[in-house]
Amino acid sequence: MDALTVGAAAASPFAPTANEAIGEMPDGRGFETILNFARNDRDPDIRKRAVESIAQLDPPSRALDVLAQIVRNDPDESVRREAAETIAEVHDPSRYRSPAPSIEVRKKALETIADFKDEQSALRLLKTVVENDNEPDIRRYAVEALAELNDDVGVPFLRELAKSSRFPEVRAKAREMLDDK
Repeated sequence: MDALTVGAAAASPFAPTANEAIGEMPDGRGFETILNFARNDRDPDIRKRAVESIAQLDPPSRALDVLAQIVRNDPDESVRREAAETIAEVHDPSRYRSPAPSIEVRKKALETIADFKDEQSALRLLKTVVENDNEPDIRRYAVEALAELNDDVGVPFLRELAKSSRFPEVRAKAREMLDDK
């Protein structure tokens, strides 16, 4: 199956079947084909469909590296958002280290991080964002995400932030989130 045929199949109503067939090609060629579409196709809809397929492919660690690159570099906001959501589906929050350029995509990524089943991993990532991100809006949004973690896992860190964050907006947002608890 050549790339043109695969691209047409990915855009058709039979896309899930085509993607499964591509993913099962021998010698990793299917994986490379899906990754090629996710990275390089001119059509954002095809790139998004390829990104959606990556979560089902092996090896997951390789898929996560590619998804992180797409979050950082894809020119289309909807493709970057899909990649951020797919990272959450693959369940390895440690792979999302570099934020996407768009604040909206970065906020969406923080939402997906807050929804991880592994609250400790989510807590570590959100702490990193709160303490190191250059964008005040993103730091505030990360504080909100901390408050949403299950079992109040983020509350001790929120208390610490409310008292001693070097960022005034973080201190204020942490106090607000603690008042709402």
